[in-house]
Amino acid sequence: MIECYIRLMDGLLSVEGRCPGLAKKLQYWRKELKLNASTWRRETVGHEEQLYTVKTTGTAKSGEPVYTLFTMPGFAHRVLEHCRENGIEFEWQDCRTPMPEPDYEAAFQGLRDYQCEAVAKMLDAGGGILKAPTGAGKTIMSSAVIRAFPRKEMIARGTPLYVFTCADNDINRKNWEEFKQLFPDRNVGLVSGSVHRYSDDIQVVTLDSLKNIDANLVGVLIVDEMHTAESDSRAATISSFRKAAKWGVSATPTGRFDGKNLVAEGLFGPIVASFEYEEMVERGAIVPIKVYWIPAPPPPSIDKYHSYHDRRAKVNYGATLNMSFNKLVARIVKAIPDEMQTMCMVQYLTQMAEIHFHAQDVAYVHAETDPEKKNIRNTTVGAVSPKQRIETYNKVRDGEIRKILSSYCWKQGVDFPALSVVVHASGGGSEIISKQVPGRACRTADGKECAYVVDFSHPWDREPPDEHGKRKPGPIASMDRSRRKAYEDLGFEQIEVQSFEDLPFISKEAK
Repeated sequence: MIECYIRLMDGLLSVEGRCPGLAKKLQYWRKELKLNASTWRRETVGHEEQLYTVKTTGTAKSGEPVYTLFTMPGFAHRVLEHCRENGIEFEWQDCRTPMPEPDYEAAFQGLRDYQCEAVAKMLDAGGGILKAPTGAGKTIMSSAVIRAFPRKEMIARGTPLYVFTCADNDINRKNWEEFKQLFPDRNVGLVSGSVHRYSDDIQVVTLDSLKNIDANLVGVLIVDEMHTAESDSRAATISSFRKAAKWGVSATPTGRFDGKNLVAEGLFGPIVASFEYEEMVERGAIVPIKVYWIPAPPPPSIDKYHSYHDRRAKVNYGATLNMSFNKLVARIVKAIPDEMQTMCMVQYLTQMAEIHFHAQDVAYVHAETDPEKKNIRNTTVGAVSPKQRIETYNKVRDGEIRKILSSYCWKQGVDFPALSVVVHASGGGSEIISKQVPGRACRTADGKECAYVVDFSHPWDREPPDEHGKRKPGPIASMDRSRRKAYEDLGFEQIEVQSFEDLPFISKEAK
């Protein structure tokens, strides 16, 4: 006996009838950081958030109301699996506007074998998420999905636009330049901030500019670095592309602090193709990464460090604005030989300014365009215009710049094959950041056998003894552990050294 009727429509999934236990699988615990007014500390709070609504849609013969659950279309696989696992009899209907049959031969042109496998899975699923590390060719595979759907048939469907989108302006321009090379005979448009070069074919656009695209005309929507697309406003915009087959691509599709990974599945569907870092190394698509851990110096006063109650204040005093630490970072960056292209990653411009003061011959890049902002005013770090960021990007890509200090504006999406060393000075415990930042260095290049990450441990960061005499790790050391776990998950080799002079690639003159 049929217990529920499942219908997948353009932009909507409905489940009519009885489906016990389903609602629990369509909700998640959403976390936020909020300021506690009584303690003046930022605290983690959370609440259950439902990704569905239930409405009364009719009356059964027995006189009882008929309820229908409405949710996001990407949950179709989750709903079907729930019914199968729990023996719930169901009827399935796919009521979406039909997509053309994909042309696999056209899609596979110029792809490596493993890329063909992934693209085939993406096309077979009709949507979903591609998980692949930096260097696996996510942009190439995304272009293959576009080639799979013939333009004439997409025009006949009433959805002639193919959209490739990401969050960052600079990465969006890079994607546009790559797409122009990948599609030399097609019109590739660019929409990003103040740039509005519209196309009636392939449109490369930032997530925040998606609202400027007619959603009704889009048949293929691919979101690059899709872990950035799950905010409420961006998710709502993506959901408005009701007739589009949707794919998300990322090296880190999970691991968001706020718990909104479930939203990504609702938007795109589940992970349908996945490559692990070690697999890509074995295939020769990327180089192996070795992480060297160096003990970071303590702040000037441990007692003052422990006197801070706010977590952010502790991190600032003990790490981000710890002058001894920033001097060490500058010394390491300067000591790495120019033959090894190096990027030093920081989160905050105040830290970049401190490091740069001790390494003023090192180039820098960030997203601040106002020279009067207090985090760079009266420092050796100046504002960077969008044009300057593009010029700096090109110089790093072409190997002209050998050392660069970067903010998080380059934590993902950049393509520097010759980059050999990443100095991870920003710390933090974000799983996404911990996995994205090292990926900047894993691309292959002639003569490049491996890449290195320099990270910093904080053995001095221990809380005062509790009533049992135990000293738990403080906030900075706890974030160290989170990064270690992220590196372990990726399969990186991790090596402890006692001094930066023990790094195998430091020049003899610097020791």
